[in-house]
Amino acid sequence: MDKSRNERYSPPWLVEAAREVMGAVDIDPASCPLANTTVGASRYYTRESNGLKQRWYGRVFLNPPYGYGIKLWLEKLGREVAAGRVQQAFVVAPGEILCAMAAPWFAVLLRGSILVPYERIEFTDPAHGKAAGPRYGAFVSYLGKNQLRFARVLGSKGTVLRPATVPTMYEGRTCGRLSFLAQGFLIGSNDANNGGQMDAGRATPIRPAVAIEWER
Repeated sequence: MDKSRNERYSPPWLVEAAREVMGAVDIDPASCPLANTTVGASRYYTRESNGLKQRWYGRVFLNPPYGYGIKLWLEKLGREVAAGRVQQAFVVAPGEILCAMAAPWFAVLLRGSILVPYERIEFTDPAHGKAAGPRYGAFVSYLGKNQLRFARVLGSKGTVLRPATVPTMYEGRTCGRLSFLAQGFLIGSNDANNGGQMDAGRATPIRPAVAIEWER
């Protein structure tokens, strides 16, 4: 695999958003000393220490090497979430894998919110300035308890899609399949007292909601 193709450092604004959503970063499993000057993870794993072989825990920031091997990182994340060791995860992934959402290794990202940016995320490369991004851009997925906080922190950057199994004000029924609401169009009014979960009965319509249903 071409090493240069995978040397993409997350821009500071995206890392700041991750910290605002999660509170801090405990683990960055795909990093290096230079990248961690921006991420500020309590612990990080490098190419040499191989984050795929380490135990993850707490709040994870993951911008893994792209290419075919990304499925190994998402499978690993799925195992750590299932084991209860990872409580929150902020994942930066290439847009081309959205066409593989039916794959088992993609399933972990469907448990949380997804940000589809209005503009391409510009990655950095300290050696050359701006790094080449993935062909079809990148998106962000967040898993954890702060779903509404994620939407509010990053809502101005794109459309935020989040799981919704509650009746919507627009359809008056419960979605029978795993579905996503464009959270940029609905804002729960009491997330501070509701554990970060959207209360459909208290939701405030901003624009007509868009429901996008993904088949399992």
